[in-house]
Amino acid sequence: MVKVFSLPSHQTRERTSAVDFARIIQPMQALNKVKGFHVDIYDIHAKKQPNWIQIAKDYDLVFLNYTVLDWAFAAMGAPLRGYNRKIVYDIDDCVWHVRPDNPTYEQFHANNGAFIHNIRCMLDEVDHVTTTTRFLRNIIADKTLK
Repeated sequence: MVKVFSLPSHQTRERTSAVDFARIIQPMQALNKVKGFHVDIYDIHAKKQPNWIQIAKDYDLVFLNYTVLDWAFAAMGAPLRGYNRKIVYDIDDCVWHVRPDNPTYEQFHANNGAFIHNIRCMLDEVDHVTTTTRFLRNIIADKTLK
């Protein structure tokens, strides 16, 4: 049995984003119905929150959508790597080609493109990457070690 912990990383206590629902929650609910898989989806409203050391002990892999928070990724990744667990990272935005008229442009290009650099480093670190289109797959292959 493959045990999967999934993390909808754009979620807040007030809302679940469309990207979390479509790219993490729905696919993981479907995978949980497949024989040989057990999937737990992070519950932001749970009274007792899981910790990454326990997750690393209990699960074979973590599936998450992209985050730009390098410290959060490091806090998650260190115990997972310590227990030789797999990390699957989903990304559906072409962060390398955000146009200046996009509202997120300034965020991605602030501090000499630190967010883009963080995402590239995380993509280089994870075991597998999922994405939405062949075009984005090719960009990821060009801009990272994947």
